[in-house]
Amino acid sequence: MYRIICCLLTVLLLPLSGMSADKPNVIIVLTDDQGYGELSCHGHPYLKTPNLDRLAKIGFELTDFHVSSKCSPTRGALMTGRHCRHVGVREADNGRNIIGSEFPVSAEIFSANGYATGIFGKWHLGGHYPFRPQDRGFQETLVHGNGAIGTTGDIWANDYYDDTYWRNGKKEQVKGYCTDVWFNEAMQFMQRSHDQGKPSFTYLATNAPHGPYIVPSKYAEPYTDAARGQANRIGMMSNIDENIGRLMEFLTASGLEKNTILIFLTDNGAPRMGNNGGMRGGKGSPYDGGHRVPLLMRWPDGGVTGGEKSDVLTAHVDMLPTLIDLCKLKVDSGIRFDGASFAPVLQGGATPDALKRTLIESYKGVVMTERWRLVNGKELYDIQADPVQAKDVAQAHPELVTQFREALERNRQKDYTVTPRITIGSEQQPHQLFTVYHWFDKQGYYSHKRVTQGQLVNGEIPIEITKPGTFQFVLRRWPAELDLPIRSKPAAAEAGFQFFGPKKGEPYKALDIRSSRLKVGAFDETKPVTKDASSVTFTADLKIGVTNIETWFSLANGKTLGAYYLEVQHVK
Repeated sequence: MYRIICCLLTVLLLPLSGMSADKPNVIIVLTDDQGYGELSCHGHPYLKTPNLDRLAKIGFELTDFHVSSKCSPTRGALMTGRHCRHVGVREADNGRNIIGSEFPVSAEIFSANGYATGIFGKWHLGGHYPFRPQDRGFQETLVHGNGAIGTTGDIWANDYYDDTYWRNGKKEQVKGYCTDVWFNEAMQFMQRSHDQGKPSFTYLATNAPHGPYIVPSKYAEPYTDAARGQANRIGMMSNIDENIGRLMEFLTASGLEKNTILIFLTDNGAPRMGNNGGMRGGKGSPYDGGHRVPLLMRWPDGGVTGGEKSDVLTAHVDMLPTLIDLCKLKVDSGIRFDGASFAPVLQGGATPDALKRTLIESYKGVVMTERWRLVNGKELYDIQADPVQAKDVAQAHPELVTQFREALERNRQKDYTVTPRITIGSEQQPHQLFTVYHWFDKQGYYSHKRVTQGQLVNGEIPIEITKPGTFQFVLRRWPAELDLPIRSKPAAAEAGFQFFGPKKGEPYKALDIRSSRLKVGAFDETKPVTKDASSVTFTADLKIGVTNIETWFSLANGKTLGAYYLEVQHVK
């Protein structure tokens, strides 16, 4: 329904195209796993970020800005203005990171208002139709697979350099280091959009500094001594900062600087080895170190300049309502948000009543006010008196604990629990590749280690068949790029790069697989696996409806595992 509304709005707004120069461009730069303290202006002891420091000095900083403590929940909230669990995003993998189709996302809203929309880098909210970024309003897409380059859901053997990505749904090898590629492509997209007389909404979501920690040596070398084994990770953030400088130079040189809203933030706190500004916890934690992140903005034409700061409690759910406000976007009256606009704060006004609230972070169930934090449903911290959350004062304030628990329970009652189903056989994506990453609700099954070591794991893939006909299913243990027999194992030289692969000294394991089985709806068939077979193909006639895909490989000893790689294609 919302896509129909988007189309209608686009038609209605076409006569306004001559006014597009008045619409501000928007760039959201979202880095991955960069903590609050990992800017030199936030006191990092050795990382130098002169360009981000400059952005803070000439822009506006929200110093009490919160996200979720993990990547997909943050992205789900940022894209929708809704609590992540309210739109179906409750984790970062295995189908639990998909926004329900009925919830409009930012790119759809901007597109309906005459904007060119593009994403470059990490999506991590669904890799199959109808959940890909190009299905959610992004007109130009260049993204890696899954949640990190080198994971099972990414393209095999990507290693950060000259990798193969998905451009508008098709594989394409792109020269260069990954972070440089995302910035290069984003700037080219903005320039093309400007040349066409259209404002642009650019979502530049880097995979760095998420692991694996790979960066050109010139960025790591200055930190080799000081970083105590973390030079590569620090170097990745140095490279990001350099690219922020290039982006700011581009905006100035292209004449886009004054009427562009430039936003920088991170998706969660840093992992254990990182710097979270002295706060307790880090990535995945309900404490402030897991979810309080830097938020820098600049928009010269909108008066968002001058190095101003605000400590108003704000969050990722507020970003889309704020951009709608700043860009004066038309939005269907039936759309609701969990967040509130902080535009008046940016423009020197008083704090809106909507921001004087009890704020919920729904992924970890954190309840926040400007003074209090309820954590784990039972721990209470006075964040003003105790910013490091060292002293639990729940027993001294039982009435607050009860009040905050009740607020959290009301929030939980709005969780969206519909199972997301991938469409197979659509014209939009006629050929699809599934991996262990797509086994629904199987935490951690995205790991290459499960594949290389032959762990006996399995799961189901929820699907919807919208077009009846004959489908071909190809089951593999190893990716098609290796073309290895199902029973064999790769040599280290041919295995390629794997982020979550075996640790040094751990073997690649061959499995004595003797048969394979596929079950889809009423179709259920078993076939033998011969010694030299690299795959097993099944052909099934399927009807319209919802069902699950289930696969099995059976060993000679009777134990089973799922097909780690599965190709699906509508053949007639």
